[in-house]
Amino acid sequence: MVKSNRYQAHNLSVLNDVDYWLLFAKIALLSNDYLGLEEVGREIVKKCNGLPLAVQTLGSLLSTKDNERDWYDILNNEIWEFSEEESEILPALRISYYHLPSYLKRCFVYCSLYPKDYEFDKDEMMLLWMAEGLLQRPKSGSTLEEVGYEYFDDLVSRSFFQPSNNAFVMHDLATFYDEKFYLEPLKSTMYSSMIPDFIICHLSETPIMTLPESLGILYNLQMLKLRYREKLKKLPTNFQNLVNLHHHDTEGTKLEEMPKGMSKLQDLQVLSNYVVGKNEETRVGELGELAHLHGSLRIEKLENVNNSCAASNARMDEKIHLNALYFIWSSFEGEICDSQIEKDVLDKLHPHKN
Repeated sequence: MVKSNRYQAHNLSVLNDVDYWLLFAKIALLSNDYLGLEEVGREIVKKCNGLPLAVQTLGSLLSTKDNERDWYDILNNEIWEFSEEESEILPALRISYYHLPSYLKRCFVYCSLYPKDYEFDKDEMMLLWMAEGLLQRPKSGSTLEEVGYEYFDDLVSRSFFQPSNNAFVMHDLATFYDEKFYLEPLKSTMYSSMIPDFIICHLSETPIMTLPESLGILYNLQMLKLRYREKLKKLPTNFQNLVNLHHHDTEGTKLEEMPKGMSKLQDLQVLSNYVVGKNEETRVGELGELAHLHGSLRIEKLENVNNSCAASNARMDEKIHLNALYFIWSSFEGEICDSQIEKDVLDKLHPHKN
């Protein structure tokens, strides 16, 4: 018997009253300490018409509010009274949008500039928010990147972003926002700051073998993504001037070596790969000053490290935020290698114990 590859669709019904209330109470973090909120909470639940998305959105919002007046403000919000013609958006989502902190509202509206059903990458979105100046200054002990991830997770918890494969898509609420106060200022900010703050060169057919020396004057540049520019072999000689650079991604390129003075870029958070050169200012020891590296790092052309002392200068064991480290030796036919030196180098490049 041949099995059909087709799946039968099943329309899901709304939740029953008991399950619906239990779901809301759990998301809203209602406990015995907040029994006084149960009455108004049940009235709010009635307005959600049994829709799980509505109760998830408002439950998440109300979990941050323990003042009875705030709950009644949401219960009596005029948005509940909008007709279907006036509001194509789920009222619960519109209410949640109005109650977003201003900093989250700006980040959300920024994303609405993208096409409908665009799949957002969490890491890239955080970088763009950071480059646009949409992130508040971090508290002591945290980084701007961590603030960006917190913003994104908050929007996900409020159902403004929904998982899609390995990415996220925005809810249709993106078609509704206060354009006068949020969208227009963001547009002007976006277009005026795009070049000095971040540059992304996308997966195209135009070959790039080198970048102009004028790149070195972009002192405020925070992000440079050159992924899979397979013809790229060289970066500007004055690259060390980009002292505000946080993210430098050259994965998939053919760089022959890193530019001189990478140790001066001490704000670097992400460095996709480091190609060791033979000159003093392009050796592996330049990594020693880059104490804030996160994520993964590929160290390539390790055959150019000819002694273990040079390797120890990289201070890999001090980089506590790295979670993946790759060591690459290039192999050339007929080349003579000293396996003992390679073992010593590898020993000195051992990562942090975590």
